[in-house]
Amino acid sequence: KTKTGDLYIFGKHRLVCGDCAKKEDVERLMDGKKADMVFTDPPYNVGKDYDTHNDKMNYKEIAKSIRRQVIQMLYEAQTCHLGSCMSVIEILTILYFGVLTDKDKFISSEGHIAAALYATLAEKGYFPKDELKTYGKERTKYLNLIDGRVNGVEVSTGSLGHGLPIAIGMALAKKHDNEEGRVFCLLRDGELDCPSTWSSLLFANHHKLDNLVLIINNNGLQACGYKKDIIDVGDLKAKFEAFDWDYYE
Repeated sequence: KTKTGDLYIFGKHRLVCGDCAKKEDVERLMDGKKADMVFTDPPYNVGKDYDTHNDKMNYKEIAKSIRRQVIQMLYEAQTCHLGSCMSVIEILTILYFGVLTDKDKFISSEGHIAAALYATLAEKGYFPKDELKTYGKERTKYLNLIDGRVNGVEVSTGSLGHGLPIAIGMALAKKHDNEEGRVFCLLRDGELDCPSTWSSLLFANHHKLDNLVLIINNNGLQACGYKKDIIDVGDLKAKFEAFDWDYYE
């Protein structure tokens, strides 16, 4: 648990989302294990307000800027998914401004966070922020579900439960081709209702995909109510360890 919410980490690599930026603090939270926190000069311009040259990048300010952008986008488009987007902004901020390298891939299985992902990519410098003014409008590639035509997006998503199988295919391909880099996949906890999620976990373990990192946004909510009242998955740690996955909370 971090100050910004619950973030579950699976796979062989460690990632912490929260207010800590110092490696010693992260490794303390990980019980002394080596933490995969990478702070390097990004290949894209992230704006003059951000110090990207050390471990003290102001993630709060970056997340705040992204949050404002998302609210503006959704208001101007008069569209939905505000709650979904607000729930993942800190996760996306840490990933794009502190973890992902140019050799990594990121898949958001939850396509409904399109506005949050687009705003993060624009903040990172993948395309001008002005392009976001067309979000949710006619004849735009910035749709309400994640669209693979957008610069920086690996694949279109929106059908829940499909992102992890895609990420597994990418991780398997990297293994086959001896490519460096990891594949990160973000799931909403509601996607644990999907049978494809659990069969994917078995497949990934069978093929020893230690280059795959699965992040569960465990906010306890889904479209029709509280997760525990719809399909209660119980002890996630026990379940994932039963599938022989490393589990970090």
